[in-house]
Amino acid sequence: MNCLEDLPDEILIEMCRYLNPIDILYGFGNLNKRLECTINEFRSQLDLSLLSLNEFQRFNCRIFFNFLCKYLINLTLNNECSPGQIKLFEDLIEDKCFKDQLPFLKSLKLLQFTNDNLNILSKLFYIEQLYIEFSIYDKLTKQDENLINYYLFNSSNNIQKLTLHYDEGIHILNENKINEKLKELTIQLVSLQDFLILSRIVPCLIHLEVDIVSNSSLISIPQDNFLTNLKVLYFHTRDKVEISFEQILKPLICQIPSIEYLSFGLTTNHPDYSNGILWYDFVSSMPNLKKFILGLEINITVNLLEYLNIFTVDEIKQTVFNLFNENFPLFPISIYTNNGTLFIDSVPYQFSHNQSYNTSPQAIHSINTDITITQQTPKHILGLSINGEHAPIIINDYLTLIKRFSNITWLCLESINILNDDSSLPISFKLKYLKSLMYMRSTLCQINQTLFNKLFYGHTRLDNLKIMYGDLIYLLKNSSPPINGNHIKNLTLYCFGVDGIIRLIHLNYLVVTFPFLQHLTIHVTSSKLIKKNQIEIINQIILSFKHLRSFQMNSRRGHLQFLNNIIKDEQIEFKWLTHINATHSHLILKPKYFAIWIK
Repeated sequence: MNCLEDLPDEILIEMCRYLNPIDILYGFGNLNKRLECTINEFRSQLDLSLLSLNEFQRFNCRIFFNFLCKYLINLTLNNECSPGQIKLFEDLIEDKCFKDQLPFLKSLKLLQFTNDNLNILSKLFYIEQLYIEFSIYDKLTKQDENLINYYLFNSSNNIQKLTLHYDEGIHILNENKINEKLKELTIQLVSLQDFLILSRIVPCLIHLEVDIVSNSSLISIPQDNFLTNLKVLYFHTRDKVEISFEQILKPLICQIPSIEYLSFGLTTNHPDYSNGILWYDFVSSMPNLKKFILGLEINITVNLLEYLNIFTVDEIKQTVFNLFNENFPLFPISIYTNNGTLFIDSVPYQFSHNQSYNTSPQAIHSINTDITITQQTPKHILGLSINGEHAPIIINDYLTLIKRFSNITWLCLESINILNDDSSLPISFKLKYLKSLMYMRSTLCQINQTLFNKLFYGHTRLDNLKIMYGDLIYLLKNSSPPINGNHIKNLTLYCFGVDGIIRLIHLNYLVVTFPFLQHLTIHVTSSKLIKKNQIEIINQIILSFKHLRSFQMNSRRGHLQFLNNIIKDEQIEFKWLTHINATHSHLILKPKYFAIWIK
């Protein structure tokens, strides 16, 4: 081999997968016809989401843009690593429509979307697929929601597949016109009333995934069938959303008889959701249903015991299983309980497309219609959330459950209380696709190092850790040998009152443990948790992490005091940036939110 061109295409493409898209296009573009064809997928499928601000600015020039515009089909933009990336890209288009500049663009993904980016929606009427993930730091105003409704539902556009991820849910306006173009929709809605309005204004939906965020007042169930083309429905609710089974859920869904694939993910206090007879009657009333998936979390209350005509919590699991097994025998289920929740899952855990799943470590002690079905390899589950409810549970219960879901890309553990058990060795496994670990509270903040190590080490793609501040400091103080976090590039810390205040003397633990950290985010529930030595803590973080690209801090209650003077005085801002060697950095300063991207 004398030169790069002697390599086969397969090797060249594999090499490109280790480079960011800009380096690929600069390095191999406009050289010769063969290399042009080889890198074509990287030019038509462009993901700029992980570029730093410097890297994006290399891209953000008209000469380079003209080199791409006639090829671009799918584009991903992200404000997280490159602040204002979406707005900078929009400015590159200037005042012209995207269609004039990017005539073949079909799919656009916008991550960490902010209120400042809403104007871009007016330029996207021609694209077919749009994915928007809203920033958690911005709250949509009524005016913002009006614009979203207008551009995405009310106006004439060509969007056929739309995804809107806004954690607090979106209101749908009753004044919207009918939109017959939209065929696939994934959305969080404020209430069930918004679902009914949505069903009226987008009547031609074929695929709908909806998450109801909050309760609504009494609703009027349509008397006639609606969403008459709908084939696939994913219907999910949040913790405190109450929907009566007999009065609302059943009559509502049964008015959509065209459904062929139906998946429920419901959290409820209503005891009748535990009745297999009612579920059998429900499924029997859906004439075209081919696939039915159930994921129920029913709060264990006195009402549930009375409804089931039993006297103790220990009887719940078997009683509910009998109701399903005797009256719905062809429906394979897995039933288990933890401290306060009854879980009813349809099995196997195999879905038609990627999604996450909520469960409990008690799932391995479930009662099953057929254990062989329960143990089949899960499909299309990319995220797993496990809530231990602070019940004492042995390590192997967690590890056995996690091992079943070996293809997950993220794992979240909540309310963990590990029961010491010296009788067995912890189970070993590899999660080859795991990129993000969320370890979201140990009892008394006393994290179990054995469990943490099993999840933290040995997974080659893991580079993102989200953890409670108190848990992490306890771990780093008491771990032996010390924790090695060389592989972690992104760290998010959550500090509540029980975690104690953020202390200057704790920072050295973080610096030593995570020497290659690139992105650090700290969420505090109150500014009082970082009141003492606030500016010294921030300065030390920025100066001590040698590879740091961005640092963000957010306070739910109370202003971040050190920002008061910086926001008001540009000279003080410049003097501070000079002190931390960050004069060319990009800053976002708000009373409760601070962010810096370091060049």
